[in-house]
Order: sequence, then structure tokens, then C-alpha cells
Amino acid sequence: EPDVELPLRPSFQRNDIDVYVCASCGTYVCDAPYDADQYNESYYTIAAQDRASLESRWGFRWRYVLDRIRKQAPESSSILDVGAGNGLFVKLAAEEFDLRATGIEISRPSVEFAQATLGVDLIEEDLNEHQTRPARRARGADQLVFARKTG
Repeated sequence: EPDVELPLRPSFQRNDIDVYVCASCGTYVCDAPYDADQYNESYYTIAAQDRASLESRWGFRWRYVLDRIRKQAPESSSILDVGAGNGLFVKLAAEEFDLRATGIEISRPSVEFAQATLGVDLIEEDLNEHQTRPARRARGADQLVFARKTG
């Protein structure tokens, strides 16, 4: 399966990593190297050991964001959380905000944490792999994509 070519143009450089902007949608992207060693049990998104701890640190923030999205999004919207981390955003989106939510996460420890702690099944893969898999494309495009600074 060939890679999907995006209309990218150079934008700036940060920490010796080239950052590009998509000429079609304005999204900033980069091809930063993956460092598996940073994703251990002390990594900030999975340092909490239970749902109550996750709620106290992330719950209010994600509910605020999801409330704003829900007010703007069409009924039965789908959302793709890029860099889903501990999975709480995906869980809240689906359970409390009636969004069809999917999360992708490159870190195996984060994916395992989301399943064990919240019962959330995240897709373990790189965003580039996600976009080029025929099964993902057949499902249809997500109407909303949520991405925030990761790492």
C-alpha cells in the first residue's frame, strides 16, 4: 500500500526537527523520531494509578474541551484523538458526550494502561500508519481530529 502524499510545505524548525504545514488544511506536522524509552510507568499521562487520579488531573480539562466540541459538532460526529495517551479523553467523549471516539497512540505502555485502567481500546500505531491502512480509510474519515502537544 503506497503512502498518502500530503501537500506539505516547510514552516519552521524546533529542537532540530523540521515542522511543516499542510497546504490543504493548515495542520502543522513533523516527523519527530519516536523514543520508546520516554514511555514508562512514570510518563506523565500514565503516572496516575487509577481512574480517580486521572479524573483529578485530566477530567475537568477534557470535559471543558469536549463540551466546546459537542456544542460545535454535528450530531453523531466521530472524533479521532491523536496521541490518546491514557485514553481518558476517548472514554469521556464516548460515554458523556455522545461522540464516536477512537484514539491512536504510538506507546504500548499507554495503550496497555488505557485498557487496564479505563477499559478503553486504543489503536497502537503511528498516525502515518493509521492514515494509510485500507481498513481505516474504508471506515470513513473522522469528522473531527483532536490533537494536542504530545511529548
